[in-house]
Amino acid sequence: MEGGTFAIVGHPDDVAMHPRLRELFALWRKAAPAGGGLPSRSRFDAVAIPGHAPDLWMLDVERTPLRLRYSSCGAHIVEALGHDPTGRWLDDVHPKAQERNYYDRYRVMVEQGVVTWRKGRPAFWHEVKSRALENLIVPLANDGRTVDRLVAMTVLYDDPAQTRPVQAPGALPNP
Repeated sequence: MEGGTFAIVGHPDDVAMHPRLRELFALWRKAAPAGGGLPSRSRFDAVAIPGHAPDLWMLDVERTPLRLRYSSCGAHIVEALGHDPTGRWLDDVHPKAQERNYYDRYRVMVEQGVVTWRKGRPAFWHEVKSRALENLIVPLANDGRTVDRLVAMTVLYDDPAQTRPVQAPGALPNP
C-alpha cells in the first residue's frame, strides 16, 4: 500500500495483519458493549496487552473542524519520531498533515466509527526512519456512538518487504 491508502476492517481476517495488531483488534471487540456500539475509554485498556504499550499512540478527537491531538505516545513511537508529540495537535507535529487528503482516514473513522488498517511506507510520518510500517487504529466513544478517541498500534519494519519488524533496544521480540 502506498501513500494514504488504508482498509476498513470489520474482522481480523479481512487483511493479513500482524499478530500484535490482531491482539489489539480482539481487545477492542471484547470491550464493545453487549448491545452493540463502540467501546468507551473506561471499558477499553489497550495497555493491558502485555509488552505492547510502547507501540501504542492515542489521539483525542475534536470536531468541527476535525482536529486530532496526541493524548499519549508509546516509547517505540517516540523513539521512531525522534520526539514526544503528546499534548500536541497532529497537524502541528506532522507538516504533511496540511496536505489535502491527510485526514481522509481519520475522517472516515470519526464519522463512521470503523477500524482501519494500513501497511506500507511511512507516507506522512516524515521523521520515521523505518522502511515500512503497519498500523491498526480503533475508535472509542464514551456514549457508544460519537467517536472521541482513536487508539493506534504501529509495527515498524526494517525492510521494504515488511517481514522484519524493528527491534527497539530492550524491547520484547515482535512475533
